[in-house]
Amino acid sequence: MLSSLVFSLFIPSVLSIFSLISTLTLESDEEYAWDFATKDGYLYVAATKVVKINLATFSRVSSISVTGASAFSMALGTDGFLYVGNYVLGTGEAISKINLVTFTEIDTLSLGSGNNYPFTLLADSGFLYAVCKTTPGRIVKINLATFSVSSTLQLASGENGPSGGAISGGFLYVGCSTAPAKIVKINLATFTEEEILPLLTGEDDATALKIKDNFLYVGLWYATSLIVKVNLSTFARVGSIPPDTYGYKIEPHSMGINGAYLYAGTDEYIIKINLTTFSYDSSLDVSLDPEAVLISGIYLYAGHDYSPADIDKIQIAETPIPTYFFINSEPINVTFQINGVSQNAPYNTSTPGNYFLSVESFAISDGTVYYFQYWTVAGIDSYDSALQFYFSGAQNVTATVHFITGRKPPGVAIPFPKPTPKPALPYGINLWLLLLLILILALIIASVYKRLK
Repeated sequence: MLSSLVFSLFIPSVLSIFSLISTLTLESDEEYAWDFATKDGYLYVAATKVVKINLATFSRVSSISVTGASAFSMALGTDGFLYVGNYVLGTGEAISKINLVTFTEIDTLSLGSGNNYPFTLLADSGFLYAVCKTTPGRIVKINLATFSVSSTLQLASGENGPSGGAISGGFLYVGCSTAPAKIVKINLATFTEEEILPLLTGEDDATALKIKDNFLYVGLWYATSLIVKVNLSTFARVGSIPPDTYGYKIEPHSMGINGAYLYAGTDEYIIKINLTTFSYDSSLDVSLDPEAVLISGIYLYAGHDYSPADIDKIQIAETPIPTYFFINSEPINVTFQINGVSQNAPYNTSTPGNYFLSVESFAISDGTVYYFQYWTVAGIDSYDSALQFYFSGAQNVTATVHFITGRKPPGVAIPFPKPTPKPALPYGINLWLLLLLILILALIIASVYKRLK
């Protein structure tokens, strides 16, 4: 008899959908959705207050006020707390620390004199960086362990009004609101400026910055180019996309990347850019200016500069095909292990990596002993009860473990390759009949020999 466990991994479908699903309007005092963060199935919105949204139901849960200011920017810290930049028109700017478990403000940190307009917050390796839109620009480095200002970097003269930033490979990149725009490369280890990249004439006001595959994508405000592509290896401009009928004005928090596509909020549109060809793909009319964009799963969330704030839920990918383990429970339900954890129920995964599959050498059900026979993984048989398989995320995989009944001792697997059965004797003659025929033949030969003698 045979029992089988089947392990299947599927790849989610490719991007092919770009449509508005629904819009959520916040309450009257929750204005201007300027920035987003997400954690554990909830979306947090900087909309004067900090608003909590349940992504599963796409419904508002609650909101909290931050001390003496309007929530403008936010970042999820490497310590699990949410940090919110408070924008008070150049006076008394501060960072609020939010406990997401209790959804309460538990501490507030003043940024200090002159460190105004914290347009963007970025978290990396135990520190928070506040990009302040001052003249010249300032970057405030905050130690999250002590929740205190570690140091402040003032940019060089003429490097004014930074509003967006991105971190990669130990460097912080900020874009300046100058004509032409400048990209400043900051070494985070030394917290000093390392290099400056001016863009071309007419490419003014760098606002949003995103990084993928060692390329920096810079969104501009009013300019002859809408998005500029920078090679981070050479720190050189390598291309641009001009504005077209689908708008301009990219806000500091209104770009996101998912797979091979970049999405950007422009004047009343969300545009989709193919990063492979670095060209326009399509656009979606959302009627209001998108201030913030965040991608989570197969959805893009766009926040609008409106009172009360609106949040659009936009589907940008097909629903993934489920991934699963399942067990054929006839004749027995076999317990198995994946990466050392016992499983005997459906197991979902699409994560690439090494998978260690193992089963016991035998199992007993209703007094009958079942013995491990072999695994079949991706069409290849293995006669070891424990094996490693690397799932690359780029293929569909089926693994089956076979059990049989019989008299084989526990722990002894049938060798690989499978033994070839010996051919049956002709005409169904068994061993006893063959011995009898040999005896008769010997007697006949002896009798003939005797007569001839």
